[in-house]
Amino acid sequence: MEFGKIENTSAYGMDLAWNYSGSHVAALNSLVDFSFPDGAVTQTVEMDGADNTGNETYNFTRSETSEIPGEILIPLYSLIFLLSVVGNGLVIATLVQNKRMRTVTNMFLLNLSISDLLLAVLCMPVTIIPTLLRDFIFGEVMCIMIRYLQAVSAAVSVFTLVAISLERYCAICRPLHSRSWQTLSHSYKTIAAVWSTALVIMIPIAVVHKYWTLPNGNHKCDEDWGELVDLRRAYTVFLDVVLLVLPLEVMLVAYGLIARTLWIGIKMEMQGQQELRQLGSNRDVIDDEVTTNGNTCSHKRMDFEHSAVRRSNAEKSLAAKKRVIRMLFVIVLEFFICWTPLYALYTWVDFDKASARKHLTAVCWSLIQLLSYVSACCNPITYCFMNKKFRHSFLAAFRCIRPKLPPQMKRGRDSDFGSPATGRSSFTWSFRSTEMSRVSERRASNKAALLANAGERKSAEAT
Repeated sequence: MEFGKIENTSAYGMDLAWNYSGSHVAALNSLVDFSFPDGAVTQTVEMDGADNTGNETYNFTRSETSEIPGEILIPLYSLIFLLSVVGNGLVIATLVQNKRMRTVTNMFLLNLSISDLLLAVLCMPVTIIPTLLRDFIFGEVMCIMIRYLQAVSAAVSVFTLVAISLERYCAICRPLHSRSWQTLSHSYKTIAAVWSTALVIMIPIAVVHKYWTLPNGNHKCDEDWGELVDLRRAYTVFLDVVLLVLPLEVMLVAYGLIARTLWIGIKMEMQGQQELRQLGSNRDVIDDEVTTNGNTCSHKRMDFEHSAVRRSNAEKSLAAKKRVIRMLFVIVLEFFICWTPLYALYTWVDFDKASARKHLTAVCWSLIQLLSYVSACCNPITYCFMNKKFRHSFLAAFRCIRPKLPPQMKRGRDSDFGSPATGRSSFTWSFRSTEMSRVSERRASNKAALLANAGERKSAEAT
C-alpha cells in the first residue's frame, strides 16, 4: 500500500465502524485488493458475517474508486482530536478548580466534558490507527473493552445533553417548581442514572464483539451476531430511537418552549422600553414639592440619568435573551448535523447491505465518522466558552487572578446560556435601586424642609 493513501474499503476502511456507539455493521468487513490495469479498478471483496454470500467482484472505473488521501485524513483527525482534548480538558479543570461554579447545570457540563473527552481518547486513535495499518493491533481484551467503553461514552454524552435541556427548561420555564429539586445531590443522582443506563443498554456491544486473525496475519475487531440477523436489526432500531430520535425530540420541545418563554419576555421588555422612553420624554424634569406650615419648598432635579440606566439595563437584558435563542438553535442544529448521518448510515447498512455496498465509499464513511467526532469539540465551545461567567472563571483559574465580574453576574442566578435569568435580575435590581434612590432623596428633601421650618419657628419665637 502506498504510504499516505487508504486505497481500499478494507477491514477498517469500509468499516471505520461504529466505533463509539456500537457497530450496527456486523457484516460489512472486507479484504480488498485494488489494481489499476489500463485505468480500470477491480475490487475483490470477501464478506464476513451471518449472511455471507461468498466472494464478490466489482469492476469500477478509476474515477469511481475510493481513495482517502492520508495527508488530508490524518490532519483532520489530529485537529479534531486536539480540539476535543484541549477544550474538554480546560472545561474540566475550570469547573473542578472553581468551587463557586459547582451548580446543577455546571455539574452536567462537567459530566458532558468527561464523556466527550473519553469519546475523543478512546475513539479517534482506535479508528485512525487500524485504518492506516489495516490491522487491529490492540489485542483481544482491548477489542472488547474499547468498543464497549466507546459505546458507553457516546451514550453518556447524548443522555447528558438531554439532561441539560430538561434542567434548563425547568429553570427558565418553571422556576418556582424547580427550586425544590435543583440541588447538587439531585444532579449527582441524575448523572449516576445516566451512566447506569448507558452501561446497561450497551452490554450487547461487549457480548457480540469478536477478535479475529485474518489469513494475511492481520487482525480485526468487529461484531459477530451469527445467525441473529433480526436481533441485530432490532438492536439497531433500538439504538436509533434511544440515542437519536428521542433525544432530538426532547431537545426540540424543551428548547422550543424555552425560546417561546424568552420571546414573550422580549416582547414585554420591548413594551417596557417604549414606556420608559415616553416617560423620559414627558418627565425629563421632575418637581418635588414639600409644603409645611403654608410654606412651599420646591426641589428640581434631573431624571435623565435614572431613565438612561433603566433603558441600558433593559437593552442588555433583551440582547442576552436574543443570544440565548440563537444559541438554542445552534445546539439543536449541531446535534442533528453531527449525529443523524451516522445513525442513518448504519441503519441503511443493516437493512439494505447490497445497496450500501454499491453506493458507499471509504471517503463517505470517513467523513461521516469524522463529523460525529466534531460534536466532542463543539460542545465545550457551545455550552461553556460562549458563557460570559465561564470565561471569567476560566481566566481566574489559569491566570491566577480574580477578575471583577459584572454586577449582574454576581447578583443574578448562576445559569447557563448567558443567563436569561441574569438579565431579568439585573434589570430588576437596577430598577429597584433607582426607585430606592428616589425615595431616599425625597426623604432627605422632606427632612431638610422640616428642619428649615423648625429653624424658622425657633427664630420667630426668639424674636
